[in-house]
Amino acid sequence: MRLLPLLALLVLAGCATPQASILSQTETFAPTTEVELLLDPPKRPYKSFALLEDWAGGTPQEINERLRQRGRELGADAVLIESVNNRVIQDWILTDPCWGRYRCGPRYRPVHHTYHSVKARALKYVDPR
Repeated sequence: MRLLPLLALLVLAGCATPQASILSQTETFAPTTEVELLLDPPKRPYKSFALLEDWAGGTPQEINERLRQRGRELGADAVLIESVNNRVIQDWILTDPCWGRYRCGPRYRPVHHTYHSVKARALKYVDPR
């Protein structure tokens, strides 16, 4: 019984990392220490090597930091944000369980959750030769 909360915490912690789809399976890069966060493509030559998606939510600063962290892990020099989409999901929660009452059914109310889906690309700068 005590393991259930720990398991739930581990599952939620794993969901907070942005998903990455690697575009090239032949190239890998060493982790980097600094990752630029860009809204427009850079002027210098680059190659895109991974697609990132974050839907864990939070403040823009939290989302940006998760994207930067994932970029560092992958060896990116920059992360280019391509789109930000809001998705509203409606959940129903129990408000009046009617415990001990005769002929009373449960009552529910809607709760709306907004999730931000941020799509980005991991970039590696190409040195001009």
